[in-house]
Amino acid sequence: MRLLFLAFIFLFSPFNFLYGKNNVSLQLKWKHQFQFAGFYMAKEKGFYDELNLNVKIDELQEKNPINSIINGSYDFAVGDSTIIFEKMSGKEITALLSIYQHSPMVLVGLEKNGLDHPRKLENKIIEIPKYSVGNIAIENLLINSRVNFIHKKPSFKIDDLINGKTDLISGYISNEPFRLKEKGFKSLIINPKDWGIDFYGDMLYTSNKFLKENPKIVENFHNATIKGWIYAFEHIEETVDLILEKYNTQGKSKKALIYEATKLKKLAGDLKNFGNLDPIKIRQIASNFSLQFENKFDFNKLDDFIYKNTNNKMFILNKEEELFLSQNNEFNVCTQYNFYPFDGVKSKKVIGIMGEYLNDISKLLNIKFNGIASNSNTQLNEKAKNGKCHLISSVSPESKRFKNYEVTTPFLWDDFWIISSIKVPVINVPDKIPKDRVFYVLFEVHKRLINDVYPELNIIVEKDIDKIMNIISKDEHTSFLSLGIYAERIIQKYGFDKFKVNEILTNAKISGGLAVNKDLDLLKNILNKTIIYLEKNKKFNQIRQRYILKEYKIEKSNTHLIYILGFLIFILIITLYKYHLTKMEKLKLQEKLNNKLNAEKSALIQLKTAGIFHVKNNHFLWTNEKFTKMLGFEKDEIIGQNIKNIYKKDKILEIKLFKQIKEKRTFSGEVVLIKKDKTNLIVDFSANALENKDFKQKDDFEFIGMIIDISQKKKQEIQLRELNENLEQKVKEQTREIREQALRDSLTKAYNRNAYNEKINELLNEYSRYNIFFSIIYVDLDDFKKINDTFGHHKGDEVLINFCEIVKEHIRVNDELYRMGGEEFAILLPNTKLETAKIVSNKLLELLRENLKIDDKTPITVSGGLVQVLKNDTAETIYKRVDELLYKSKKRGKNRITFCDE
Repeated sequence: MRLLFLAFIFLFSPFNFLYGKNNVSLQLKWKHQFQFAGFYMAKEKGFYDELNLNVKIDELQEKNPINSIINGSYDFAVGDSTIIFEKMSGKEITALLSIYQHSPMVLVGLEKNGLDHPRKLENKIIEIPKYSVGNIAIENLLINSRVNFIHKKPSFKIDDLINGKTDLISGYISNEPFRLKEKGFKSLIINPKDWGIDFYGDMLYTSNKFLKENPKIVENFHNATIKGWIYAFEHIEETVDLILEKYNTQGKSKKALIYEATKLKKLAGDLKNFGNLDPIKIRQIASNFSLQFENKFDFNKLDDFIYKNTNNKMFILNKEEELFLSQNNEFNVCTQYNFYPFDGVKSKKVIGIMGEYLNDISKLLNIKFNGIASNSNTQLNEKAKNGKCHLISSVSPESKRFKNYEVTTPFLWDDFWIISSIKVPVINVPDKIPKDRVFYVLFEVHKRLINDVYPELNIIVEKDIDKIMNIISKDEHTSFLSLGIYAERIIQKYGFDKFKVNEILTNAKISGGLAVNKDLDLLKNILNKTIIYLEKNKKFNQIRQRYILKEYKIEKSNTHLIYILGFLIFILIITLYKYHLTKMEKLKLQEKLNNKLNAEKSALIQLKTAGIFHVKNNHFLWTNEKFTKMLGFEKDEIIGQNIKNIYKKDKILEIKLFKQIKEKRTFSGEVVLIKKDKTNLIVDFSANALENKDFKQKDDFEFIGMIIDISQKKKQEIQLRELNENLEQKVKEQTREIREQALRDSLTKAYNRNAYNEKINELLNEYSRYNIFFSIIYVDLDDFKKINDTFGHHKGDEVLINFCEIVKEHIRVNDELYRMGGEEFAILLPNTKLETAKIVSNKLLELLRENLKIDDKTPITVSGGLVQVLKNDTAETIYKRVDELLYKSKKRGKNRITFCDE
């Protein structure tokens, strides 16, 4: 009996209700395997339990799990990049995190068949679902490669590949290669990522409705899931054993699960930033969908797609880093420039842009920064040498000035601005710079960076800014090359009437980060994580915008504009309503105009909202008080005055006004009157001629008039028009930005094949119409597959990025680089014949031989072809010719560029 009583108390106790767990459900996108291991570990290790969550994990129940999320059957689900497509199509969902930074979906073949390049797939049989959103990356790769392949419906049988019934199948890089290996066959992979088409893999998402109603549950599930995934990848064998014990519905072997885990861990990326979702990458993926499908997608729907966990730092410190911060929470920051608004020190605090940025870092890390000012570069060097500075506020990674310091991840990117005397005409860089012009800079690193891009500039380093400004004020052949971040303030300090920004060197850029004492390596790692987090939202630039001088400041918030527009529309509606009421009063007034003059005056005096007046022979006989107040006159100042003295001289208006009053006996329209203080007053002007009057002479007429002040209304109309124009401009800018993202390669930031297709057709059209020649250099990085196999894909990516940086720094201003796929690139040289193109290509080849290396040790070579456009060339024929020359270079021993006349 006692046991029954205790059970009753437990079941119905209010405390059990209060502390009961939140039941949530998760639907996977496939059957149980290591692909979903992080969820299993979060559940089994108690990470969900710690946050009061009871999680039910189900395998895929229906073909499109997004319906289960929208209708509330499940709270969370796993999808892939297709959820971006669904979001743009109108589904109300939010992406919480990306489990895999790169998609595992690839084309798999047999190594012995040698199909290692998309161009080799002509007339090959490929098993891939037709018109499948989930395979869009592979479809885009095949379309971009311009090959005609034989489509075959997937059989999901690996034996069809082995028996030669198909040449390639679409599958997971973590599964199909292992299945082939078990059967004794070596696999060969064609990965869209290697050809510039980089999609996310699995993504966790929920509905907007569930997020809105259960923000704390979503936050807890998000955080515990990240913890589970990090644990799973850091304890692969333990995780695999758990799957074998509880989740192995497919009957996979331990060896298969470990293989899968190893491959997927690489796709997950840096575990320190696990789950990261990049808005730029999401828009690039969205652009791929928009190019493939004809739907009219709304990219603005992606604005609320990424989950914003306001209570989570979104970066993870390891135990060593956390211990360091618990023992060290105060650091000295030496300011390098001490030039407001960039930085400065006041009451031992760093102020200005750097002060605000450091303040954001200190809030995230719960640490304190003490500012230390320096009156000169020598003094700063001495303090840094003596170890008084834990940090230096902003230092370029290229600077060699502080030998005992290392620079963090950059957060500042800036151009060099040319400051000159106000008398100096515009300087065209680098086309028409006189040889006697001298440019001053503050630092040696500035000179080095600028001369790398503009070697013809005569640059002198002078560390005293007062001396520089004195020189350029007196000598019109000199200028100062200042960083843009404080150029305007320099001009403000030394005089807007004496100096101006003459030009901007957009090709010479400098980056900057915090310089950290080498003895504080852990602090540098912590700051790198914090800066990466802050710069996801471009925090430094947000702060910088607040310090732009007001005369240059541009409001960039669309939301702010919308609020203003909404407010003005509201005011306009009220104004128009009042205006309508006033019009009704005017109609009433017109009905009384046939009464006697005294009766008219008596009635009109009652109209408080309008200025009323009586004119005879062009002179005022009477006005009401409102009329004189509106114009700023006393009544005795206006009576007897000629009406022509108070309206803005406009011959056409004058003829129209008096002609209509004489002939039609009425007038209504906008008129600009001149107030006593000589300012303008825009009014709605109405007049009605009095009856029984004969107009014998030009000025012999009499009328009653009324004016209503519409100056504010006109001002609002102008503001609305300007706001509309600004909004239209913003839309155009956003459209351009989205288009630019669609035409850029996400890894290297070079233009992609879509951009190449547009430009080549543009150049062919110019050649056809105006006979403007152009040339193409087509290059391929030699033995790139060996680089990936030997050093890893991350090093391969670094090589591609380094290659693009070298090329973009050294090609001419009008030349452009395009990533055609994988390790193949095209350089288009407009208005360039073959002989000039040979010089460009030889110079580029030498630069690459000297500078393109892995870890500054292992050299990487390139092979290429070079052609000039010929009569009747098409995009296909010119591509075929240059591609053939590239392969000639390969056959001749690589590390060369073959010309069309060789």
